[in-house]
Amino acid sequence: MEVYYESARDEKLFNSEKRIRKTWPNLAEKIKNRIAALRAAETLNDVSTLPPLRCHLLTGDKTGCFAVNIDEKYRLVFKPLEYDEAPSGGIDKKTVKKITVLGVTNYHAT
Repeated sequence: MEVYYESARDEKLFNSEKRIRKTWPNLAEKIKNRIAALRAAETLNDVSTLPPLRCHLLTGDKTGCFAVNIDEKYRLVFKPLEYDEAPSGGIDKKTVKKITVLGVTNYHAT
């Protein structure tokens, strides 16, 4: 898939080994691996829904976005750029070939 970023600042961050390591010292390698896995997939349908990636659709204030696991707390959150609607409604993951990375977050924190 084609991977884009929400801002030029984020693009610099996620494409710089030094910046990723400085921002997330303990997660840097896993973040790089997750982005590489997303890039390697032809469509979102090719991204595993099983651990360690566990690609999943988000709800609530993140409706329409997806996430992949980085570790037990943190997720790499992204949204599809272009897609068709699935016959049952929602996003047809087979048609998602471009995504925008929104960031790394622990949305489980209270």
